[in-house]
Amino acid sequence: MEKPIHFFLGLEWHEYATHPNNDYTMSWLNRGTGFFWIFCALVAAFIHLKSAWMAWVMYLGSFSLFFLSILFSLDKFMLWGEFLEYTLQIALPLWLVFVAFKGQYGQGFLWSIYVAIAITFFAHGLYAYGIYPQPGPWVQWCMNMFSIPDDNSAKFFLKIMGILDFVAAFFLLVPIVLLRNVALWYCVIWGTMTALARLTSNFYWDFPIQSLHQWGHEVLYRLPHGAVALLALCWGRWPGAETKVQP
Repeated sequence: MEKPIHFFLGLEWHEYATHPNNDYTMSWLNRGTGFFWIFCALVAAFIHLKSAWMAWVMYLGSFSLFFLSILFSLDKFMLWGEFLEYTLQIALPLWLVFVAFKGQYGQGFLWSIYVAIAITFFAHGLYAYGIYPQPGPWVQWCMNMFSIPDDNSAKFFLKIMGILDFVAAFFLLVPIVLLRNVALWYCVIWGTMTALARLTSNFYWDFPIQSLHQWGHEVLYRLPHGAVALLALCWGRWPGAETKVQP
């Protein structure tokens, strides 16, 4: 954030980072964001009441996740794939508003879901295949979750899964129902497994509460990678039909 800090505040990074009030401000900014997301969660639970202000809360929630994804990307040296990997999280509040207020969906809405899933898994594949450096924790998760004996084998396994991510992303954009459904089932299984891997690979029976506390939120944050694909499978059973839904 060096350039924005310099542009908006007129401060050099060292001057900003060592300012005595900086830690205090950042702490309250983080807490304020956390309270806002909790409020978003409550609004999402009652979105069926269809109050206009609820829609705006969801819009702001989507924007805040968009901004968070930019920060993740900045943290990884501006890798655009890091930003694109959170496409589903950014889009979910917007889809929720659409379904809650429209009460029905058509093929255009479904295609927006297919495209978002494809973008997410394509970005996921950039890391798994090794176009970006394969993350060390991913390698360790594969070794722990699938009992792979060494890191070279785990890296090779990730490379195969990266290829499957690319294939699934391509199939999702092909207007052939069979191929798209195969891709969606792959996304359901692999997306759910990668979310659960955060916990299963780092769970210690000696410290169960601490393990859940440290990794449970990581699972919840990434479950949409599999859950949205399952939702698309359920909603896409009647090609060409508009279907009424209850949020």
